[in-house]
Amino acid sequence: MKKENVDINIESFKDLFFADQTLEEFASGFQVQTVPAKNDFTHYFALALENTRKGKTDEAAKNLKYVLSMPNIETRVQLWAWKTLRQFGEKPAEIDASEVRGVVIEVPVETGYDTLAVYPDGTLRYINYTGKIAVWDAPDDRFNAQIKNILESAKTFVSKTPVLEKHKPVTPGFVQISILTFKGIYQIEAKAKEINQTSSFYPFLQEGGKIIFGLTEAVQ
Repeated sequence: MKKENVDINIESFKDLFFADQTLEEFASGFQVQTVPAKNDFTHYFALALENTRKGKTDEAAKNLKYVLSMPNIETRVQLWAWKTLRQFGEKPAEIDASEVRGVVIEVPVETGYDTLAVYPDGTLRYINYTGKIAVWDAPDDRFNAQIKNILESAKTFVSKTPVLEKHKPVTPGFVQISILTFKGIYQIEAKAKEINQTSSFYPFLQEGGKIIFGLTEAVQ
């Protein structure tokens, strides 16, 4: 796990949790390589951006579909690929479209927010309300059970709200759950003060709390 306490733009870092940036926003810093390394997704995103700028959207779509075919590719990379493919008019297969590919939990704490993002590949991203961040790239499976429970809880809410192309900022004083799919993002929220053990939001807070406690122990 990486514990980050460096000078970065926290909001920009948090935005990446949702994997909803456009191709231009996500890939503008990537380079087309003469001889790309095996499974170098950045090369194909850069190539897709270059082809898009030339009006070759069919070629760009092929570049992104190649990324999706790579073995063990990060979940967020798949979400970024589908973000652009949808803009090209492509649609994921129905069996894949609404599968939960990530959940971002935002909880008000004192003067700020704790934000936890979990993905089915076992990776985690966490921002403490103080601004400290933690990056967990699944060196082991200690959080797999909690991640699975959060993803399962999210399934209930898929398609119950309008699907979004871009996440909306959390409302002050509310807990917001963002559910990431290849079709787009579903967001639900509830007043923090009204959430109790019978609330449908409670499993997110319970399992998320276990992960945050575990991350704290791992750092120590």
